[in-house]
Amino acid sequence: MKLQTSLSLFLVSFLLLFVAMYFNYNTLENEKLSVIIQESYKEKLISNDKIMALKDARLKVFVLDYGCWDEIVNFIREPDDAWAQQNIEGGLSIFDANAAWVYRLDSSLAYSANNFKKEMGLKELPIPKEAFKKLFAEKKICSFFVELDEGFLFIYGSTIHPGFDRERKTPPQGYFFAGRLWDKAYTDDLSALLAGNILITRNARKAKLLSLPELKNAVTIFTKPLRSWEGKPIGFINYRVRFPLISNYFRLSKDTVVALVIFMVSILFILLIFIYYYIGKPIRMISQSLDKENPRYIDVLKMKKDEFGDIARLIASFFVQKAELESENAERKKMIDMLDDAQRKYHSFFESSRDGYSMVDMRGFIIETNVAFKQMLGFTDAELFLKTYLDITPEKWRAAEKKIIDEQVRVRGFSEVYEKECIRKDGSIFPVNLRTYLMRDKDGNPVGMWSFIRDISESKKMEEDLKEKVLDLENFHKFAVGREMKMIELKRKIEELEKEK
Repeated sequence: MKLQTSLSLFLVSFLLLFVAMYFNYNTLENEKLSVIIQESYKEKLISNDKIMALKDARLKVFVLDYGCWDEIVNFIREPDDAWAQQNIEGGLSIFDANAAWVYRLDSSLAYSANNFKKEMGLKELPIPKEAFKKLFAEKKICSFFVELDEGFLFIYGSTIHPGFDRERKTPPQGYFFAGRLWDKAYTDDLSALLAGNILITRNARKAKLLSLPELKNAVTIFTKPLRSWEGKPIGFINYRVRFPLISNYFRLSKDTVVALVIFMVSILFILLIFIYYYIGKPIRMISQSLDKENPRYIDVLKMKKDEFGDIARLIASFFVQKAELESENAERKKMIDMLDDAQRKYHSFFESSRDGYSMVDMRGFIIETNVAFKQMLGFTDAELFLKTYLDITPEKWRAAEKKIIDEQVRVRGFSEVYEKECIRKDGSIFPVNLRTYLMRDKDGNPVGMWSFIRDISESKKMEEDLKEKVLDLENFHKFAVGREMKMIELKRKIEELEKEK
């Protein structure tokens, strides 16, 4: 393929890659925006919950403080309207509450107060009396909503205990409830605090969070249920909020994409010119020189001081070195043939040797043997390579051989000739003598050992036979000498008897 075609394909690939990167970038931006919306949504939920909790904090304090107060315990036992008007009714304005109720343990009303219009009534808490025990069956504090014509009434309740029992562990003395009406004035105030629009409805508004056009508008709705004393939703608080940051993000993202497109097109145009005029031509000259094997095509390039000049000078030196290499190749081939011949002789020497040859690594595993050694033991190559020299050495010889290796081979690099026994594959034991040599790497570290092993079974047998013959000769000599001594003694006694006659 010609250079011009390759460059064209490269530029087309580059353009396609850019298009793919653009769509990938757009996808990643949308995913990033979705993550930002989701995180903003979560942050808004947390922020809203905290703001709403702060908004109702005074009502909660009202209930918790009055629920642990000795005076209200005494009030349940001995009602005092003057005290109630001063403390309970007065507490409504102090704690931003609209109503308060005090009940005895039998669910009978001890006192109630509210600042509603008279037509609203609400002398009694608008829930069944049997609900009290259910509300406080597990916890001493509760909260719920009651639906009224004017809106939803948020109720906070607590069991009543003496002032020292802030943890409400003693038996309850009664029940205290306080309520706040969530009317339009309340929701307007809450909207101002939350920087959004609050709407309380009986049906939930569907949150629109994942549609791209709506993401660009950056408007979403948070919906939270208002639960009754039974835990059932009786209404919903819907919070509509706009995220200006998201709209700005879309605008900036669009500007970034446009700038990126302009930048990439400019880079592509500059790259096209650079490739054709500053890379294509020198490469064609270099290619022609290599194809014709003639350095004259790159004479102009050799004068330059850029990378192509370096390459041209290298090519010129290459042609000079090529001739030298060709002359060296013949000599190198001759040396290789000599090495191959030496290797064949080496291999022939070890394979044809009548003595066994074995090489082991420093762990003792057998890594190389000759035919004589395998025949001596009766093992194959595969079987021997799974064994160490200890596996073919009887137990009684191992300590002595280890001592020789530690004190002779490792110290001076070789051992004296020594004897030991080896175990054949069939389990029979035969004597050998050997000398072990140490192998080292280029750094002088031990890497293995090798030995020539000679089977001395025949010589041992001959030695034993010779010992038996010597022993027989010694026994015969002793027998002959003893008989001669007995004859001399008998002759002496005969002579003595003849003298006595």
